[in-house]
Amino acid sequence: MKILQINNNHYKAGGAETVYFNTISLLRKYGHEVISFSRKSSQAIKTNENEYFVDFNTNLFSRFYYKSAVRELNKVLDKDKPDIVHIHRVIGGITFSILPLLKKYEVPVVMTIHDFRMLCPVTAFMNKSGDICEKCLGGKYFNCIIQNCSPEGVLRSISITAESYLRDLFIPYEKYVDQFIFVSDFSKNKFFEVNNNLRDKSLRLYNFTEKFHFRVNSGKYFLYLGRLSREKGIYTLLSAFNSLPQINIKIIGDGELKGAIERYKLKNVELLGYKEGDELNELINHASFVIMPSECYENNPMSIIESFAHGKPVIGTNVGGIPEIVEENKTGFLYAPKDHNSLAKKIILADQLSKDEYSKMSSNAYNYAIEHFSPEKHYKNLLDVYERVLSRK
Repeated sequence: MKILQINNNHYKAGGAETVYFNTISLLRKYGHEVISFSRKSSQAIKTNENEYFVDFNTNLFSRFYYKSAVRELNKVLDKDKPDIVHIHRVIGGITFSILPLLKKYEVPVVMTIHDFRMLCPVTAFMNKSGDICEKCLGGKYFNCIIQNCSPEGVLRSISITAESYLRDLFIPYEKYVDQFIFVSDFSKNKFFEVNNNLRDKSLRLYNFTEKFHFRVNSGKYFLYLGRLSREKGIYTLLSAFNSLPQINIKIIGDGELKGAIERYKLKNVELLGYKEGDELNELINHASFVIMPSECYENNPMSIIESFAHGKPVIGTNVGGIPEIVEENKTGFLYAPKDHNSLAKKIILADQLSKDEYSKMSSNAYNYAIEHFSPEKHYKNLLDVYERVLSRK
């Protein structure tokens, strides 16, 4: 099967890009021909295997309709003639402007929904105060301007609001996509609240990882891995460990709050920066728990998936898709977002587990990963999606 994978970024900017690259690798492993289409960037990971890039869009209108992306994709479709197209994250970059073109070529389209950008202009269902907010749900995007939700200011709030209205009005995605893949039941149900017509062509398929390294080892530190940004609960994390000087945490990742973490100067907090590969695997292996303190709606976080695949239980907030996979006292612990006292109590509880209690929780996390996040099961389910969509052609 010849499959065209499309995503804004061809480098690992976040979880969606990890899924994008993992999917390409998985499909090639099973003998499929995979073509990728993305935007040019100095950070792009080039393998010289059927990769196409369009210039980075710069003007405001191109964030809604990008003529260059349509023109370049037209060339790819003419030349390579893919059997199916799998779209990941394209809003604000390659844009939905490619959807009518794909319809014209009668190429079946599968779209993985990685976030809430189609429902919320700022993606995270979070207002400028850092509180969860659903006021834009159902196309009421003007609330983004009223509340000035964008961290980049009012002009940015206006532009992404306008983009959201234009996108819904001129390129309604449900008319162009044959199958939606949601990475959590939470995300799927949130979209159904707005558009019940999606039910007949939607399913939930969790993300996956190839990084299975199970070793029961309670470790000597807690671990955070992810982006260092406001919605990730970094300040709550720091406040909790400020009250627990006897317990250590290592923080892996980069982002705008790196400086804030450094200014805290907590002796039990070690900032390691971005890590990957064997070094990252070893850091996860030697941790006791991974903490997921997000204060926004997460879907199916890769940090939890990779933690479970290492047999590491997770302490996470009870919002979004996190409680869907982190089960209290079984694969980890849950606490209320923004509540650093509640988080501190869960950290103490985790730190005081007996060897047998930890071993059981570690095994539960690993077994959950085997059951839900294995590449073999993901491939089987994804191939079923492709074949089902192709059969409707």
